[in-house]
Amino acid sequence: SVFKSAGDRDAALQAGALDAVSADILAAYFYKEGGLDLKITSATDILCMIVANPIVNVKSVDDLNQKTIGISYNTIMEYFVDAAINDVNDQKVSVPAIPVRIEMLKAGEIDAAALPEPLGTSAIIDGANKVITSSDIGVNLGVLLFKQDFINDNKSLIENFYLALDEVNENIDNEKFLEYEDELIEKLLFPKNVFGVMDIKNLNKTSLPEQEDLISAQIWLKEKGLIEKTFEYDDMVYHIDKSY
Repeated sequence: SVFKSAGDRDAALQAGALDAVSADILAAYFYKEGGLDLKITSATDILCMIVANPIVNVKSVDDLNQKTIGISYNTIMEYFVDAAINDVNDQKVSVPAIPVRIEMLKAGEIDAAALPEPLGTSAIIDGANKVITSSDIGVNLGVLLFKQDFINDNKSLIENFYLALDEVNENIDNEKFLEYEDELIEKLLFPKNVFGVMDIKNLNKTSLPEQEDLISAQIWLKEKGLIEKTFEYDDMVYHIDKSY
C-alpha cells in the first residue's frame, strides 16, 4: 500500500492492516516507545538535502549563516538539518507542508529548505542551489521494519524477500527506472522533471543501519523530549540470515 502521509501509514499500522512498513529512523523509535513491536530489518535509501534560493547565493553550509531554513519540526527533516549545521535553531522556520515549503523557497519567503528526494532534485532542476545532502555527511535516515510476530512466523519468506530486493538493487539502472515513470508519478507522486536526471544505478545491498546511526537518533529524540525510554541496538533490529 502507498500512503500520502506518515499519519495515514501509521494509522494503518496501528489498525493491524500492515505487517511491514517503510519509514524513517525516528519513526522506528516512536513505534517502539508507543508499544508497537516492530524490528528494523534493513536501512533504506532515504536521501534528504538542503537547497537554497539562487538569489541568496548559498552554495555551502557556511553560506547558510543567518539564513532562514524551512523545515518541519520534530521530523526527520529537522534531525537532518541539526546534523548538517551547528547552532541552527534560530534559523529554522516551521513549514510542515512540503509543497508550501517549496513555493515559499521559490518566492524567496525562506532562503533555504530541507527536502526529501526526489523533491530536492526537482527543486534544483527548477533553479535552486544544492547545499548539502544527508549522504554528504553520512547520516542514514531510512529503515524498513517488520512486525515481530510476522517475523516469527515468516522468517524464510523475509529472507527470500531480501534475496529478491538485493537482486533488484544490483540490476536496476536508469533505463529500467524510466520504465516505471508513469507508475511512480501516479502512485508515489514523483515530479515529472526528475526523470532522465536522477541517477539510479548500483544501489547498495541491503544491510542493517549501523549502531551509531540508531544511537544518534535516540540521543536527538531524548534531548528534544520526544521519547523517554532507552532502547538497546538489539531491541530495535532483527538480524536476517543472509548466508544465501
